[in-house]
Amino acid sequence: SLSDKLIKGKEIYKILFASSLMVLIDLLIEKSAPKLDYWEFVISPVPFSNYLWWFIFSLCFQYIFFKTVKSKEHNLSSNILFIQFIFFGMLALFL
Repeated sequence: SLSDKLIKGKEIYKILFASSLMVLIDLLIEKSAPKLDYWEFVISPVPFSNYLWWFIFSLCFQYIFFKTVKSKEHNLSSNILFIQFIFFGMLALFL
């Protein structure tokens, strides 16, 4: 996994890194979502609790992933994540 490639050491650091990536991509998506008519929060800016809950859910999902998936070679998912960062990053910059 991307976390295995970039983070050396304890599994908890890899889980925290992967969860942080999930929140980071959510930050990019939240910036362009209203402009694309995906969704919009009633209160602006996006509440901190949104990102906090994303991080908590991501921790749970990443923990399950690291404990259950034996092979951590997921090159396709790393590539898709990279493309999503580029896509939503460009939208956030230019919309």
